[in-house]
Order: sequence, then structure tokens, then C-alpha cells
Amino acid sequence: MSREWIELDFYTMLEVTPDAELIVIKRAYRRLAQDLHPDANPGDREAEERFKDIARAYSVLSSSGQRSLYDRMRAGADPDLIAEAAGFETLEDLATASGAILGRHIVTPVTVPLGHVVKGASVTVKVDGRADEKVDIPAGVTDGELIRLEGRGNTENGATGDLILIVQVPRHPTFGRQGDEITTRHEISVSELSMGVTTIVATLHGPVSILVPPGTIAGTEIRVESYGVRHAGGRSGDLIVTLAVKANDRMPADATRGSFSGLIETLDERDLDVISTIGELFDPAIHEAVGRVEPGQGRLVVTGEVRRGYLVRGQVIRPALVTVAYREEEQS
Repeated sequence: MSREWIELDFYTMLEVTPDAELIVIKRAYRRLAQDLHPDANPGDREAEERFKDIARAYSVLSSSGQRSLYDRMRAGADPDLIAEAAGFETLEDLATASGAILGRHIVTPVTVPLGHVVKGASVTVKVDGRADEKVDIPAGVTDGELIRLEGRGNTENGATGDLILIVQVPRHPTFGRQGDEITTRHEISVSELSMGVTTIVATLHGPVSILVPPGTIAGTEIRVESYGVRHAGGRSGDLIVTLAVKANDRMPADATRGSFSGLIETLDERDLDVISTIGELFDPAIHEAVGRVEPGQGRLVVTGEVRRGYLVRGQVIRPALVTVAYREEEQS
């Protein structure tokens, strides 16, 4: 936690009270993030900065440990409290000691990729003058967090010190983090958004398929449960997938005005089929009969086409409007 963060009111940023429960904080963040997301406010620098602020506020308030420390410091506690927990007098002392051996204590940074953060991992820590240390990093650690391993420092005057790790989580090129939730952006085509699709999304736990319902709009967030940070105790965060339109994939102007023919023009011909009508047996799954059908016997057959119908990858996107009649030769 940065010292200057103590001057910021994260609760006001998220529009919640200091006694708000975690679920209230999560709901407030999601609402604000949706309103302020850069995709929803192209070119708005103020919205972009506010989006960064609420993400920073949420990263602190969604962590019970960081929130507790933040609250104590905001209440007037010494801002060097975090250094005291590691056995140092000030934050500056701790920063200076990074990578050094101070008496019986060893302080060193450890790089933990986001992929290790979500599941936990064993990492090798190199300390000058010592054999490499194998350390178990628990899932959910945060950038700047301290991990104190008692009794794994040096022995001096009969007392053994501690190994103190300063966690460093590099920025991931694809994924972000909000507390226990992992975020990512997934691009699909306009037609897939409009017609719906099952698509494969990369995650830090391996690929997963998600269903995009027909009529989905760009910027929609789809939640994939338990694909976020997975703690050893069983608690798991989710993956939040924000859908975006592939670059250079846009609807023609008439399609954006709601023209169905314009939409059809954007679809790949290999995926598009016209529903057969005249002479075919009536199928209520793909045909829609116009008017009332007179009583009769035998099978109904399509006698005329009032409006063309379409299938995309076997899915009906518009049924065919048809006229029907009973086939006389099949009457009993």
C-alpha cells in the first residue's frame, strides 16, 4: 500500500460508507466500473481517470488485510505500521533493505506472476551467500504485500531471524485484477454479438467456453464463476469477460439503423442458410404459417413464401413466413 493512498478517501470514491460490507462494495464498484469504463466513454479522460481511481480503491477495500490497514492509518495510526510488522522502523528503511541482509533478518523482493497469484505456487528465492530458498506463495497475494517467514533468516548471537519477502506482481498484458476477480477483454465479430455464439476464452486456469446470447452489445460483461483467484480454503473469485468488437469489423450503415437485410450482408456466407419453403413439409421450428389453417387431414405442406427465413450455423435467426395446405394424396 502506497503511503500517499492514505490521503485518499476510497469509500467516497466508491460511493459507500466506511462500514459497508464487502458485497455492497463489490456492487458499487461494478456499477461505477460499467459507467466509467473507457469503452463506454471513448476519449473522455476524466472518466478514464475516475475508472483508474475506483479500481485502485476497490483493490484495497476488497482485501480484508489491506482494508484493515487502510482504516487504521486513516484513523491516525502511524503510516509506518506496515514496516513495523516486518521488524523495521519506517517504510523507507524497508525499501532500502530490499534484497539486503540486515543482521539476522533477510529482506528480498520476490516476483509473483499473476498466473501464480490466482492459484498459489512454489517459487525459488535467491539470496546472496545462501542456497536458493523454496517458498510457497499463497493464492491472492497483492503487489507490495509482505510475506514473513519466521526462522528462515540468519542466526546471530543464538537468535534466528526471519526471511521477509516483498511481493512484486508484474502487470499482465491480457488480464487485470480486482480483488479476487480477474478481468479480461475478448473480441468477437458483430455478427456473433448479434446472432449469439459459443466462443472460447483464454483464462489463467486454461481455456473455457462461454455462451454469448443473441442481441448482446459490445461492452457487456460475462461472469465465469470460480475462474478468478482460488484460495486454499475454497473461496474463489470469478473471471469477468468484457466483450468487444474485433478491429475493422463494423455493421454497414443500413444495418446500424435496424435493417435486417443489412445485418444479413455482414454474415459469412458459409454460416448463412436460407430456409427452404415451397414444396417442403411444414416445420413449426423454422416456418411460421400466415393466417388460419383450415381443418384437414394428412401432412401440411408449404405452398407459398411470404417472407424469407434464415439460419446461421443451424440456428434460426428469422423463421420463414409461409402459406400452407394439407397434401391431398396423404388424406385418408
